[in-house]
Formats: sequence, C-alpha cells, structure tokens
Amino acid sequence: MNHGGLDDREITSGSLEGRLSLTEAALKESEARFAAVLATVPDAIVSVDADQRVVLFNQAAERVFGYTADEILGQPLDGLIPAVARATHRETVRAFGRERQPPRRMAGVRLVAGLRKDGTEFPAECFISRQGTDGVTHYTAVVRDVTERRRTEAELQRATRALRTLSRCNEALVRAGDERSL
Repeated sequence: MNHGGLDDREITSGSLEGRLSLTEAALKESEARFAAVLATVPDAIVSVDADQRVVLFNQAAERVFGYTADEILGQPLDGLIPAVARATHRETVRAFGRERQPPRRMAGVRLVAGLRKDGTEFPAECFISRQGTDGVTHYTAVVRDVTERRRTEAELQRATRALRTLSRCNEALVRAGDERSL
C-alpha cells in the first residue's frame, strides 16, 4: 500500500526509528541521572557480579577505599576485605545468592571491616542487596566508613568516665567537709 509516496515498509521503518530514537534518549537521560546519584551519594557503593568481581565503584568508594574505579573494576572483591574475613564473606554472599527468594536486600545493616589500598582496616556499616535480571545476579553494597563515629563514641565514653570520677571525688570532698563541720 502506498501512503503519500511511502509504502508500508517505509512507514513502519520510520516509526521504529523514531521510537528507537526516543528510547535511546530516555536511556541516556536515565544513565545521566544514575551517574549523578552515584557521584553525589556520600556512601561508598560497590557492586559485584556472581563471581564477586567489582563491576561498579562510585566516587565515594574511591575516597573510602583509596582505589580509583579504573584500578578496581574487574578485580576480586577480596581486595577490599581483610584477609581474616574473606572466606566467611565469600560464603555469606554465596548463601545469600542461593536463596530462592526474589532479589532483595540482606537482612539489616551489618558491621564489617573494610580494607583500604594502603592496607589499613576500617570499621564500616554495610547494607547489601541482590539484583537479578535475565539470569544474571549482581550484589550491591552500600558501605559507610564509621571510623570517625567510633572515635567520637570512644572519646565520649572516656569523657563520661572522667566526669563520673570527678563527680565521685567531688562527693567525697563534700562529705569530708561536712564531717569536719560536725
């Protein structure tokens, strides 16, 4: 059939190209929004594939772990975990992956130890989720370095103990003064 000089094939092809163009534009916009979120979120975000190789590493992860994304992408996750915790971590992730439930987050926030490029360990809170599409599984961890919070908590505990000691000393001095006035 001819439609104003165009046959059905040309109309279909043109409308497919138009839809494809709109879909590509929407995909680029979505990717740009996702990249902006990854760049601005304050917590480290690390995604790994089913073999536990790093496939996503945001800018906060670069600051926390000391690696650039180029250095760590494609590398085993083990490089970000202290040696003593690696085997347990690998098995925990494997068990999480074997669950027959739909993709979801692992229960609760976990306190873990991270390993920086320079070899120093740090305490972190970690929230892990599993995603699966078309039979491909990925795990994403949102990691918050709690080093400063732990340091502040320890200082607060020391200050609290010091205040209690001073309070007891003050009470003893007051009692001693009261006994002398009798």
